[in-house]
Amino acid sequence: MRKVIGILTALCVVCATVFSVSYTNNTYQKLAEEYTVKAQKALDAGFYDLAEEYAAEAKKNAALSEEFIKKMLQRSEAEDAINAAKERMARAKAAGLDPNSTDYRLAEAYLDDAEYSFEQEDYPAAKASADKVNLLFNDSYLSDLEAKRAADDADEKARQEAEEAAAKVKQEAEEAAAKAKQALDAAKAAGLDEDSPEYSRAKAYYDLAEKAFDDEKYPETKEYAQKVLDELAKADIDDLIGKAKAEAAIAEAKALIDAARAAGLDESYEPFKEALDFYQQAQRDYADENWDDAVENAGKVKDLLSPEDVDDMIAKARQSAQDKLEKAKAALDNAEENGIDPDSDLYKQAVEDYQNAVDAFEDGKYKKSEEEADKVLSALDPDTREKLALKKKAEDAIVAARAAISKAQEAGLDSSYEPYSQALDYYRKAQKDYADEDYQQAIDDAKKVLELLGEEDIDDLLEEAQAERDKAAAEAALNAAKERLEMAEAAGLDTSNDAYNKALEAYNKALDEFEAENYKDAKKEADKVLELLSDDYLNSLIARSQAEDALKAAKERLDYAESINAPRDFPIAYNAASEYYKQAVEAFNNEDYEKAKALAQKVIDALAEIHEITPLPKFYIVRPWAETKDCFWNISGRSYVYNNPWLWENLYEANKDNIPDRNNPNLILPGMKMEIPSITGEYRDGVYSPDVEYETYSANR
Repeated sequence: MRKVIGILTALCVVCATVFSVSYTNNTYQKLAEEYTVKAQKALDAGFYDLAEEYAAEAKKNAALSEEFIKKMLQRSEAEDAINAAKERMARAKAAGLDPNSTDYRLAEAYLDDAEYSFEQEDYPAAKASADKVNLLFNDSYLSDLEAKRAADDADEKARQEAEEAAAKVKQEAEEAAAKAKQALDAAKAAGLDEDSPEYSRAKAYYDLAEKAFDDEKYPETKEYAQKVLDELAKADIDDLIGKAKAEAAIAEAKALIDAARAAGLDESYEPFKEALDFYQQAQRDYADENWDDAVENAGKVKDLLSPEDVDDMIAKARQSAQDKLEKAKAALDNAEENGIDPDSDLYKQAVEDYQNAVDAFEDGKYKKSEEEADKVLSALDPDTREKLALKKKAEDAIVAARAAISKAQEAGLDSSYEPYSQALDYYRKAQKDYADEDYQQAIDDAKKVLELLGEEDIDDLLEEAQAERDKAAAEAALNAAKERLEMAEAAGLDTSNDAYNKALEAYNKALDEFEAENYKDAKKEADKVLELLSDDYLNSLIARSQAEDALKAAKERLDYAESINAPRDFPIAYNAASEYYKQAVEAFNNEDYEKAKALAQKVIDALAEIHEITPLPKFYIVRPWAETKDCFWNISGRSYVYNNPWLWENLYEANKDNIPDRNNPNLILPGMKMEIPSITGEYRDGVYSPDVEYETYSANR
């Protein structure tokens, strides 16, 4: 009986030991359980000695299990202490503690001792050494370090911001001075007299701006630079620049025309004829002070007479001149045989003309060379002389006809006017006659052009055409002025605005002048409307209105986002949109309306994808492996968790204290309530239910 009692006591000790520890899943515990079962069976069978032996084995293995569990607990405590020490050392270093300081080097020594003891499985010693680090770098110590680092960072940031602000002011002053200098140079290049009051005052202000910049008085530099621009604005530089551009374009066009003429081109060559028309129109535009039209028409000359085409024509002119020179030389050589005395004035003049032709050819003046050679042939060959004289008359007649055609065009005539249509047909026929060397017929056809287009009739038409042009210009100016007034009204201007009132007064006056057929005065008054309501002025008002509308739309979108819990469900998008809105308001207050509008659009773009959603689950109930293959890896990969199995460690770290073996993430039990921690600020709530449809997790939400 005593033996039975001893066996039962041993078994009770084993059971008490086994169930008093948390690390139950180890080899010693399993052996203790197995021997306990055997001892109980032996006891039930009445084999007391064998039961006592099994009970002793069970007790021994239970003691070993308890020792193992104790050691594992010490190991875990040592590991946590070492990790905490490393984190505190990292915080200290991040807060600016010198790695060569006494405190940091002492902490490193403690940590080395802790890690060495841990490797030797002396876990109490490892924990004691790690705790020395944690004591050395306690919360108060680290807070002081971090506070000092934050203060140092704030001082450095303030210093950098001050330097950047100073640099920005200097840069703005430098840019303003450069802009003023550029404006001065442009005014001078455009022909503004340096002795004029506007230029003199502008130059004086620029000198003051330069001195202020040298003295590092940057705000004064900007003020003086602006005064330079204000003074030059009074001189209407844009008009001078436009005039200079027109002069340069016309000069370039003339050079091309002259080069083409030198190559032997005339109106019989269609591109040259068109180029000549555009050149003449450019000259008329210049006379009417239509600088842009003059530049455009002069440019068309360049399009028609490209350098490549002119080079080709020059090559042809050279060959033609060379052929004429050879004929002239042959005519001189055969002059005596043809009865011309070498001592006669006729022959001597022919020799002089031939030498002039040779000189012109060598100078590249091929048309001149051909003309001089023609003189030789004309002088020495009666038939040639007669033909050349007739050719010259035909040329003069065609030129006169062309002048009449051009004058008729200026007067506004076109093919609807029968005499003009007939004259144009005769002119074209005269050109064809000339090309076919039927010079007499060319003269007759050219004369018919002059008969059809009398000079007096054309002068009358020219006066009418000019009046029509003035009327058309006035109408165009009135239409532009009306559109500008409508734009101003659309931008919110009314009679409370001084510029709008003056513009309206000028427009009404322009209408009165137009009714009185004073078209030039009407245009002048209409142009005042455009000056008073300039594009820049209206664009600024329109930009402000558009920016206000954009800000309103952005604010409405933000309010909607807040109403559907976007700060909770879409924190990244909502925070970005809030920052964009703040910047947009700041830009609007600084009158940078384009930037404000762009930033307001960014608010709407940032919130384009937000919508009201069901929160992702915060907890998950583990189900049997046979049903769902539940493990940290598979659960992490599910769309409503992290949508990525590689993020399983987040689940493990949050739940390792609730699994059978915190060091064995492969073992989780069905029925366990697993927490799903937020890893990017996403909002989570409730326990996962297969009956609820969740959105897929996204780190960008």
